[in-house]
Amino acid sequence: MEWKKGVNKEVDLRDLFSRFSWIEEFQVSPDGEHIGVVVKTGEEENEFDVWADGKFWGKPYERIWYLRYSPAGKLTAIVSEMGENTLAVDGQEWEEKFAFIWNTLFSEDGQHIASAIQNDMKYGMALDGKVWEHLYDNANGFVLSPQGDRTAAVVQTVSLGQADVFKFKLGCFSVAVDGKSWEENFVSVWTPVFNHTGQKVAAQVRPSIYEYTIAIDGIMWPETFSAVWEPVFHPVNNSVIAPVKKDGLWGLAMDAKIIWPAKFNQLWQMQFSADGNKIVGLGAPEFGKWTVIEDAKPWNTCFTDMISDLSLSPDAKTIAAIGKNGEKWFVVVNDTVWPESWDMAWAPVISPDAQHVAVKVEKNKRYTVILNGKPYKKDFEQLWEPCFSPDGKYIMLRYISQQTYQREIVPIASW
Repeated sequence: MEWKKGVNKEVDLRDLFSRFSWIEEFQVSPDGEHIGVVVKTGEEENEFDVWADGKFWGKPYERIWYLRYSPAGKLTAIVSEMGENTLAVDGQEWEEKFAFIWNTLFSEDGQHIASAIQNDMKYGMALDGKVWEHLYDNANGFVLSPQGDRTAAVVQTVSLGQADVFKFKLGCFSVAVDGKSWEENFVSVWTPVFNHTGQKVAAQVRPSIYEYTIAIDGIMWPETFSAVWEPVFHPVNNSVIAPVKKDGLWGLAMDAKIIWPAKFNQLWQMQFSADGNKIVGLGAPEFGKWTVIEDAKPWNTCFTDMISDLSLSPDAKTIAAIGKNGEKWFVVVNDTVWPESWDMAWAPVISPDAQHVAVKVEKNKRYTVILNGKPYKKDFEQLWEPCFSPDGKYIMLRYISQQTYQREIVPIASW
């Protein structure tokens, strides 16, 4: 993509709005080059099509939902016809049809696509249209490896009758990777995650109704806790960290050993710097005080209601999040709160050089972008999250204003 100053993509949407009474939420590709939407094209109740870049896919469906662009710009949708469902990619359907399909997932490069599926009351996953050989009575927590070549989910490996609490206590759940479950069963399993190479999987597990710990490739940590949260792999050496609860408070464990003392009222959403030398998370040092926890030290800035959407630059020198006090949202960057509050704020986006932070925000049902604390000169009817150029000198805005979609490239120096 050429990062050329000004509006370099424009699509007139007035014809769509005038022709169709039912138009769903527009979707835009990550590079801003493509725009698509689901529309009701016929007079019958169930006649839907996808409009993309001025053209229709050309096949009416009973229903179309979950329209999404992949990181590579492929437009996907779940489509339903004659009671059967499948995934369509740029208008081309997967050959396999399903009773249900949901939760479309993309690899980091956007070349591989996975979904959760159900057929004949059995659950599993499909990757690029190919279904697991073995399906299960229940499945959830669906994930795709970063490279997109492996899938995993929490699965029920032992059938349960109604109110069969005795069998439940023995453990009926595990993790299936590419359709094959771990040998070990657990009372409960949550949030499977792949490591950066896609070769290992970790998850929260409950070996008994009173104990919680982390399992990696089916092997549990030797220590158990009164609660745990989602595990995270070290980006270099495959160690695993997870928030753990001990004696009523939360700390951080790595490979079952406490590395942050259990002194927090809450601790979660942990992240590593790219080299693995810094750990940052969200938490509450005291009840009702939400903040960023950086290498076990809370920031001075605290919010009364919540904090979320933690974002780190690769070197972790720039750290940002959004926090809520009452009904208003704020942006905090490196322990400094930007001056203005908003009705809503989205995840902060950090430039590749870690020098700039941009955030999509909403006020009075209008949307704009704040860059380094300063709002853009215009607001919009619809707006997608901002994106920085690789050299960090430009920011891309994708928006709809007055029934026209535009991609605008703004030099940061002129903001």
